[in-house]
Amino acid sequence: MPAKMTHEEYVKKLNSKNKNLHPVEKYNGYYTKINHYCDVCKNTIPILPRSILKNPKCPSCNNYILFEGINDFKTTEPLISSWLLNPNDATKYKTWSNKKVDWICPNCNNVVRNKSISSVVRYHKVPCSICNDGVSIPMKMTTYVVSQFIENYKTEFVFKDWKFQLNDNNITPRYDIVFDKYIVEVDGGFHYKDNTYTNTKLEIQRYIDSQKNILALNHGYKMIRVDARKSDFDYIKKSLINSFGEMFDMSIINWDECITYAMSSNMQIVWEYKNSHPEKSSKEVAKEVNIPYGTVMDYLRIGSKLGKCIYDAKLEKNRSLHSERSYRCKKVICINNNMIFDSLTKAIHWCGLSTTTSISDVCIGKRNYGGKHPITNEKLYWMYYEDYLKEKEAI
Repeated sequence: MPAKMTHEEYVKKLNSKNKNLHPVEKYNGYYTKINHYCDVCKNTIPILPRSILKNPKCPSCNNYILFEGINDFKTTEPLISSWLLNPNDATKYKTWSNKKVDWICPNCNNVVRNKSISSVVRYHKVPCSICNDGVSIPMKMTTYVVSQFIENYKTEFVFKDWKFQLNDNNITPRYDIVFDKYIVEVDGGFHYKDNTYTNTKLEIQRYIDSQKNILALNHGYKMIRVDARKSDFDYIKKSLINSFGEMFDMSIINWDECITYAMSSNMQIVWEYKNSHPEKSSKEVAKEVNIPYGTVMDYLRIGSKLGKCIYDAKLEKNRSLHSERSYRCKKVICINNNMIFDSLTKAIHWCGLSTTTSISDVCIGKRNYGGKHPITNEKLYWMYYEDYLKEKEAI
């Protein structure tokens, strides 16, 4: 055993190994733990002189020793640690511990058992079998960014007449986000390596991506791809800035709010919106929250069973039928010749269209024209008659 060093000798020896660590208590022997201050992590931590001289790395910076109040789960991840079923686990383990513990889903309060701390931290959500919406954090962050600049956008959108061939099959692709003449694809890890979960080889995925790009280009759309190979907030943030930096003023993005949104459940968003607007139909809810109608219906059914939202399927059906009848009976005017029709249905019969969608889309500004004149074959332009009268009065 070496002769006992003086405090000054210990300080000098420690400084030669790590200039960022300084004892804040007097050295009192090789095996007596004393507090040290780290210039890097700004923490004061108890360290055995023998240990730090043998391995002169700050145990707090390198996270290999648990220090309550410094690098424990509760201190480093206060929000995620609050989801633990047993609050005592928050100070017993570190953030990236593989220890399996029990959780409470922050969205529906379901108890989720035996899930590792590291897995919940990695994906920033409890893998709840009841309300897990299946939407990735990168997709949610991308959706949040787009929503800050674009009012009308669609997610999980399919162009029904867009197809490509794969293994002698016609494939109709689905796109992550569509707005104006842009398509956004959020490329997760399986776009860069073999997908062992679905047993899809990388070359197949690259072929699919290339075909989706070609279809978009051929139809006049610009493709924007977001590199989301890592579900890491900082990584996704940089990717979003790279992808949208020339298009949007990314300096206005509230990234804390973006991350909060990414960690939330789309189910919870639908439930809360429905509870705040009980008079709105499922279709109206889907439009307001920018989530596909079929998905919203599933969320509302689950929420109703859990008592998380007010949803009556029969009432919704009757309300939807009434809304559809009112919508179809809406009076429209053809701007080309000032012909007035008492309903969209009568208008489509006149110009030979099969659905009312084309005319209604023109009336709300989604399309430039709807249908053609049955005799002259000229493109037809429409307005809801009530909007036409308002515009006329304004003039």
